Amino acid sequence: MDETGKKKHISIGICGHTDHGKTTLVKLLTNQPSRKNELPKDQGVTVEMTVSPYPVSDAIHAALIDVPGHHHYLKNAMRALYAVDMAVLVVAADDGVMPQTIEHIELLSSLGIHEGFTVLSKTDLVDDELYELAVSDVRDALKNTVFKNKPIVSYASVHGKGLEKIRAQIENEARRVCHHSALDPFRLWIDKVKQHKGFGTVVCGTVISGKISVDQPVYLFPPAIKTKARTIESHHEKMMSVSAGQRAGINIPKISAKNVKAGMLMSGSMAVPMTRYLNVRVKALKEIKDHQRIKLFIGTSFVKALFVKIADIDSDMDKACFVQLRTTEDIPCFVKENFILLRLDNNQIVGQGECLEISSLKYRVSKKEETVFYLSSVFYNRKEDMVRGYLNLHRQMVATPETISYYTGIDQIAVDQALKNMLFSGELIQVQNGYYLKKEYEKRLQDVILIFKDILSGHPARNDLNRETVYSRLKYSMTKELFQWVFSDLVSRRRLIETGTNTYALKNFSITLSGDQKRLVDLLLNHADQSGLSPFTMKTVYDIHHGRYERNRLKELLDFLCNEEKIVRLDNDRYISRKAIEDIKIRVNKAIELHGKLNLTDSKKILGYGRTKGAAVFDYLDEIGFTYRVGNDRLLVDKAF
Repeated sequence: MDETGKKKHISIGICGHTDHGKTTLVKLLTNQPSRKNELPKDQGVTVEMTVSPYPVSDAIHAALIDVPGHHHYLKNAMRALYAVDMAVLVVAADDGVMPQTIEHIELLSSLGIHEGFTVLSKTDLVDDELYELAVSDVRDALKNTVFKNKPIVSYASVHGKGLEKIRAQIENEARRVCHHSALDPFRLWIDKVKQHKGFGTVVCGTVISGKISVDQPVYLFPPAIKTKARTIESHHEKMMSVSAGQRAGINIPKISAKNVKAGMLMSGSMAVPMTRYLNVRVKALKEIKDHQRIKLFIGTSFVKALFVKIADIDSDMDKACFVQLRTTEDIPCFVKENFILLRLDNNQIVGQGECLEISSLKYRVSKKEETVFYLSSVFYNRKEDMVRGYLNLHRQMVATPETISYYTGIDQIAVDQALKNMLFSGELIQVQNGYYLKKEYEKRLQDVILIFKDILSGHPARNDLNRETVYSRLKYSMTKELFQWVFSDLVSRRRLIETGTNTYALKNFSITLSGDQKRLVDLLLNHADQSGLSPFTMKTVYDIHHGRYERNRLKELLDFLCNEEKIVRLDNDRYISRKAIEDIKIRVNKAIELHGKLNLTDSKKILGYGRTKGAAVFDYLDEIGFTYRVGNDRLLVDKAF
């Protein structure tokens, strides 16, 4: 029974080389021919997987899956074995270990199938000496696999010798099989699609996890098609629900068989990671070159991918490496999912592995250290390091416990405990409703300050910046939510001072001019002094120096001198020295005291130039409260001088 006390359902793959007696064994075990599922035979060779119900015991019910043994049908064999919980490897005593025997052994190892045993068939066709050679041959083939210490049961189909031992060994191995909880989300990788006239589309597969009931909504990935389980069958019997380990045929309404294919994922939730970038651990069985194009088998799907090596792994067990697989299309995938790599040209198995991270970004060498740290943490199941690695890899955002759990595959309780430990040690801070690494947060604060200094140093006339300007200058990705939190924190710490609507100045920041800027400032001050009481324009300076200095630089430094109160900007884009303004105030004061008033026509006599320049000067005196205007006349403000 499973953890709920209900009957445990498992799938058993009957695999091995073609014509070694797999189909006959299934028939004898089930006391009936295996179900005919679409052209099961081609000249005596099993073409597609066939499934037969098999009651192992009162507590365990199995689906026996007859796996195609010919290399031409390797794709069907891989789909057949993907979801099995245990395997029975059939080897004919008169033939011994053959190429597809080795191929199926590699598949079992690659897919993480650890329970099972070997059946040595056709023992009635060999003498004792050949029998011992066959046993030795099998042991040698299995010596580097999890099946190396598993039993080898002798069997002859002609008189049923060994059949009861096979039944007993199946029951013994089946007891060891563990299942995902029925409480996990429902998942089923589709390995077969049928179209029945008047009934609709039926998808078939083994329930990987969770439970599905009639009329429950389901989603097909890609591309997230919503439908429902109209009816459910298991071994040709109608069911109200099926759960992890059971074979199922699920009728989905209003979906054409043309839009569904083997290799798609059926899920009970929309929350399925889709990506083109899988960060994985690979054990190479044959040479695979960096940036080689290969075929990826994951779930029941086959997709082309680019093999991008991240780093070799020091391991005494095998030749392994961390890799990013870049697929040609978005695929659904989950952390800890097993996969197989094949050559594009001949479908030769070249590698096997386990998915460690569902990434949204191409791997960059600059991220090697933190990527390797995270992938190692996932592989060795160091949960707190996984949380730490996730936060480090996703510095652009604030992470919530739910996001971390979804991304890493760690259960919510373990995530909460890891976050609690990191908060207690001072490694984390709480930001909004999530968490952020404290060390990285301090860097984000400093980065914003540095952007202020960089922009203001290059633009001396400016003393404040718009928040959006600062955000646009970030050299890395940061969500607007995190940026706004960082910005508000700097304001609350009084590192930034609000100067207007969405504009801010850096507290206690003084601009240090570069050598070139200092020389140009001196040139402008000298020109202002030489101009005396006469206002000048930026164009005048530009023309005098024959365009040697850029207009923007001249304008920027003139504005800087105005902010520093070294010169005065008039309202007609003319400038005048501060000393000249003081001299003008003396002259204007004397003229008004002598005549009682002053108007624009007096500009030539008092200042030495006419109305065009004079109007701007007199307006400035009004603006600073030195004079005031009555009609066309100017009068002195009381106590103005």
